[in-house]
Amino acid sequence: MTEACYNLAFFLREFLKQQHGIEVEMVVGWINDGEWAGAASHAWLEFEGKKIDISLNRTSRPLDQPSGNLVILDYIFRNGSATYTYARELSAEADATLKEMAQLDSQLKTVIDHKWREHVRISHLSQVAGGANIYFSAAPPGCTFADLSAAISK
Repeated sequence: MTEACYNLAFFLREFLKQQHGIEVEMVVGWINDGEWAGAASHAWLEFEGKKIDISLNRTSRPLDQPSGNLVILDYIFRNGSATYTYARELSAEADATLKEMAQLDSQLKTVIDHKWREHVRISHLSQVAGGANIYFSAAPPGCTFADLSAAISK
């Protein structure tokens, strides 16, 4: 599964809570691979301050978005081709870079604006009661909570 950080973060948070009684925090923040000054929206989990990121290790366009580490409780289980930095808030430098990119290219502006709205929506859903249910109610086939639960139960 690629391009699914929101999906996998919601899934793993709910799965750990329902199946094992483990509460983890879903963080909707920003990542940077060190190759540019901007940032991309990303979701990961934290448990007692330790990062869990199972979605960045596989990307659909590795030349455009290199893979990151597969991290569970700050332990790197599989190295990616890039080392990402994580931030809960968008830095002023990253914000300025995204705004400059949007001004230079109208098609890119459309993508950046869409991703910003999506970031705000997912951030909100991650913090409200029932947010995961709302998110999964609109998930495509094969990506719902029930689908993912069934897939790991096999």
